[in-house]
Amino acid sequence: CAGTFQPLMAADGVHVVAVRATDAAGNEGAVTTSSYTLDTVAPAAPVVVGQPSPGNDPTPDWTITVEPGATVECALDAHPFAPCGHSYSTDLTGREGQHRLSVRARDAAGNLSHVVSSSYVLDTIAPAAPVITHAARPGGWTWEFSVPADASAECSVYLNPWFGCASPLAATPGDTSAPLDVRSVAAAGH
Repeated sequence: CAGTFQPLMAADGVHVVAVRATDAAGNEGAVTTSSYTLDTVAPAAPVVVGQPSPGNDPTPDWTITVEPGATVECALDAHPFAPCGHSYSTDLTGREGQHRLSVRARDAAGNLSHVVSSSYVLDTIAPAAPVITHAARPGGWTWEFSVPADASAECSVYLNPWFGCASPLAATPGDTSAPLDVRSVAAAGH
């Protein structure tokens, strides 16, 4: 061969090319070798663990695990992929709603893994206050209340600890004046 040599390397692995020069008289020089590692196999997809969602923390964190020797690239929402570490944090203050972190691994040969995504819904807006009505019934009271559809209710009677509750809620038999407090709790915990 002369000049450039491009061998056909069909299988992944280490390939060795040996070259020696021969002059016009047939004298052969020393053999020189060079090796090349062909790697066309993508790395395993990363494992991404995020915070519970929805949440009211505007600075969520994700933990990312990739195979040894691979680097991590991240993209939040519509931003392009960029190198990131094995953890990713961002400030979403003022950016209510759903966000998606996309993560991929890149091995030493430049092969990319499949993209893995993790969603986080930022919800810092408290739900509307519940509406409470009550009605007399034989031997006590029954309270009826409503909370927004995306919230659950917690109740406290006589300032006792809060508990999950549903409407209607009956007062203790014989109790004609039990105070009831009801609060709406969003899925994000506020």
